[in-house]
Amino acid sequence: MKVYMESPSECWINGKEYKVQAGIQEIPDEVAEVLINAGLARQVEEDKKTDKKK
Repeated sequence: MKVYMESPSECWINGKEYKVQAGIQEIPDEVAEVLINAGLARQVEEDKKTDKKK
């Protein structure tokens, strides 16, 4: 999932440490959900561009 982090953060999920830097980045869904629920991150909507072939 693509998220926007306002500041760097660390969290432990199921015994694993995850360090996330500030900015927009792709991180595992379970980590993103925890950070979003904690109010530390916002989900970024991806613009899906379709290439039309002739």
